[in-house]
Amino acid sequence: MLATGIFFISDLMFKRNIFIILFLLFPAFPSQSQNDELIEKARSELKDRGEIYLCFVPQKSYSIDYLSDLLSIARLSSDTVFAYLNEQQFVRFLRLKIPFDLLIPPSLLYQPQRTLKNTAAEIWESYPTYHQYIELMENYTKDFYELCHLVEIGESVGGKRILAVKISDDVNDDESEPGIFYTSTMHGDEPSGYILMLRLIDYILNSYGTESRITNLVDHAEIFINPLANPDGLYFSSDTSVWGARRFNLNNVDLNRNFPDAETGTSEIIQPETRSMMDFMNQRKIILSANFHDGNEVVNYPWDMWPKKHADDEWYVKVSRQYADTAHKYSTPGYMDDLNNGITNGYEWYKITGGRQDYVNYYLYGREVTIELSQERFPKGEVLDNLWEYNKNALICFMLNSFTGIRGTVTDSVTGKPLEARIFINDHDLDNSFVFSDKTSGNYYRMINGSDYNLSVNADGYQTKMISVHVPETGQTTADIELKPVDAAIMIYPNPFTAIIKILINDSISGEVIIEIFDVSGKKIINRRYEADGPDIIKIDAGFLNTGFYVLRVRNNITDRQVKAIKIP
Repeated sequence: MLATGIFFISDLMFKRNIFIILFLLFPAFPSQSQNDELIEKARSELKDRGEIYLCFVPQKSYSIDYLSDLLSIARLSSDTVFAYLNEQQFVRFLRLKIPFDLLIPPSLLYQPQRTLKNTAAEIWESYPTYHQYIELMENYTKDFYELCHLVEIGESVGGKRILAVKISDDVNDDESEPGIFYTSTMHGDEPSGYILMLRLIDYILNSYGTESRITNLVDHAEIFINPLANPDGLYFSSDTSVWGARRFNLNNVDLNRNFPDAETGTSEIIQPETRSMMDFMNQRKIILSANFHDGNEVVNYPWDMWPKKHADDEWYVKVSRQYADTAHKYSTPGYMDDLNNGITNGYEWYKITGGRQDYVNYYLYGREVTIELSQERFPKGEVLDNLWEYNKNALICFMLNSFTGIRGTVTDSVTGKPLEARIFINDHDLDNSFVFSDKTSGNYYRMINGSDYNLSVNADGYQTKMISVHVPETGQTTADIELKPVDAAIMIYPNPFTAIIKILINDSISGEVIIEIFDVSGKKIINRRYEADGPDIIKIDAGFLNTGFYVLRVRNNITDRQVKAIKIP
């Protein structure tokens, strides 16, 4: 690999630079011989690196939405698309017969300075080796063991560790506090966030007890920071240098196009890095998160997949504007002023599907943004200190949003036990923007703009409760909720079931009863209607169903029960 990399630098760096100049001055279609040569160079690079980086002017016959589904767009600049493609994507792209220019990957434009020592000052102005990174993460947990715990998220395709640190005042306990998650460099050749996240860990740990806002965060939240989500991509050429880093993972997949998507489903096999990240986030009570990239300077908020707005669009605009404005305050003029002066709705920029941001917002009921830190896709070490100073306060202020909106606890009114309940804001929530209380503690958190709201709170086996709350423009309001168990008018058994489901109806129920069974995708499998008049046992033959999870719904004019049911062999 390194031998071909030497040829790649000496040959392509000169020829491509000449081609870029000619392309910009004389943007005509290449001749057939030029086109054939370019295609062969692309195929050679695909064989060597598994991906290519190119740019082109899109033709009117192909929309940006269409192109985004075909390849991995990295940037839109004026009327030019910059994108990464693997071999399969390149084959499909060639069929469009769009003239293109093959670009030098950003990680090969210069030789990054290596970190020779593990001193903080040197690390902050360069990129550590993979093993230095692992040692740094382990040392944080040794040196600050009362505040910091190392979390193994998973392993990459190549067997590298995907790590996070958990920072909290009671770090060894799973507290019922809001979870905050920062993660970076899921695109392996976008590494500035990698260093900023390491520096943020260092800053938080060393500022605890002396800086009030840091102490407040650590005492009242659980903070998770993952500096490197794609270690195989960043250390593609060698564990000792980030030179030659690439965007994709070792299976040539863009990890930020690999998550389940409410619009298109999942078009590719879920990668180990993606699966590990999904499992990690599902297991934590994370309410606020951000993932960090390079290539632009902008805060991107949902949705990426839909042109319609998120239910909390105004809130997203506010917190994104806060981040960009804070960065403006501590930076030189011109930093983070892309698009709408540093913020953008994702779809209005360009559509993507399979992104992590939309996955978190739709499937995990969380709140996540994507933050692009640098116009340079692969920043040099000497600019990393400036990027830290520009973003330090914005990173902290964004975390503090977890202490705004509505919080509370949902419990059983009879036993006082915590409940997992859905907290739905009437005339506001849509597309899974509601939140759930934690089944262990009953705690819930809903970040939202200041206003008056009507909440609808429901849990399986309990009467729905409606409450009104006032949320201040700043700060947080507390709304604890007790739910009353429903009368035992309907009993469903056995559960799990093998073939027959029995539904016992007592003498308080009369009239039409509707029984429905849904699979995990929401598809209705069974729909039955019965006339009830006093006590009865309704039997449903469900033996034909496949083994797995279902939702059984029984309703009439006075009750509506939904039960999670399990079909066993």
